[in-house]
Amino acid sequence: MSRPARGAPRTPRACERCLRRSWLLAELSGPLDYWAPDRSRLIELLRLEDEELLQAAAGRRTTELRARYQRFDVGELHRGANVEAVCSHDRLYPRALRDAAAPRMLYVTGGAERLARLTAAPVVAIVGSRRASDYGIEMARSIGRGLAASGVTVTSGLADGIPVAAHTGALEAQGETLAVMSGGLGVSCPARRRSLYERIKHGGCAIAELPCDCRGRRWGQAASERILAQLARLIIVVEAGDGPGQLALARIAQALGRP
Repeated sequence: MSRPARGAPRTPRACERCLRRSWLLAELSGPLDYWAPDRSRLIELLRLEDEELLQAAAGRRTTELRARYQRFDVGELHRGANVEAVCSHDRLYPRALRDAAAPRMLYVTGGAERLARLTAAPVVAIVGSRRASDYGIEMARSIGRGLAASGVTVTSGLADGIPVAAHTGALEAQGETLAVMSGGLGVSCPARRRSLYERIKHGGCAIAELPCDCRGRRWGQAASERILAQLARLIIVVEAGDGPGQLALARIAQALGRP
């Protein structure tokens, strides 16, 4: 079998249609933010095809965005260094994300091959309060450590509290974790989490639905919760309050039939 010459570009794993979808979501961040408190409505909007989404969310910008959509050039998207784009038309795209409500493509650190391997293993999401007690932090850390030691892929966001504890525990067991970011990979990680983020990227993956320079705002957090719920076979909630935000992922999981 012939091999590409050294330094030759790799075959793109994201098609222009799916890259265009990513651009469109970034352009519609303002209107989508309006729907962030109503997660069920937001997820229904994200199910729509591009033209339907434009009609439903673009408002006064519909004509302008439709014209720019038709002139779209993939060079407009900022991907960032060491970030690979992979879409649902590629064999390496996670099987769990191939329904209408799932993102059409992802930006990945660590590579699509590694993402495919991590998501082929059993995946468990550990989520919960950003203001967890010391007991809650240690519980999430212990669960993450035990799951990773058993060959399970631990996934969560990168927010303070329980998500960070879950990643830390899994890494202590030499496990590979999967961080689902609420915005682009270039802007979503707070400075205080940079060291942990680098450790996750070194052996695992970080993924995002939005281009690297796009901040997800409130709707990005809600959208990332649906990715977590779809990827995971099991969702563990540690010390969440009874507010709609902290229990949103659990409710999405229940709607998807996840335990």
